[in-house]
Amino acid sequence: MPANTQVRVGVLNAGIIISGEHFLVGYSASNFNEPEQIFLVHESRLPMRHTLQAAIRFPFGNPEYLSGMYLTCLYLKQQDFHNTTPGIAYRFRFLKAGLAWRIHDAAIESIGYTGKNISVGYSYDLTASRLTNATARAHEITVGWNFGELNERRPYINWLGGLF
Repeated sequence: MPANTQVRVGVLNAGIIISGEHFLVGYSASNFNEPEQIFLVHESRLPMRHTLQAAIRFPFGNPEYLSGMYLTCLYLKQQDFHNTTPGIAYRFRFLKAGLAWRIHDAAIESIGYTGKNISVGYSYDLTASRLTNATARAHEITVGWNFGELNERRPYINWLGGLF
């Protein structure tokens, strides 16, 4: 490919989350402008990705800290690919731990902390599919800074590793 044929296109994404005291439901669309991507000399469109998320909280203890058990689920679809990731997490005050299963692919363990403005999480994917030889395990560290007030009372959801 000649050096002067670069194409730069932005990727458009949008989403919405509806939440209540004990539930959360969200939808997002990624790549909805389906931009062209070029790999070496092959051109193709990046297909739109649809993501649906849901969580239910079963509180115990002091409701001020959002302590309790969380059931989560993520559904992802992009072109012919689709996957479901159900999970369960426990939060005690500011500390969280979770387990999730990306159906036919991986077990995901996670731990984390959520403070007033910062959240820190670690997750570990243990691949169980045919990708094991190439991607047997993956580590992910997330650090988030939330602008706003009283964020420790607002649950943060890391859909790959359960609710944070």
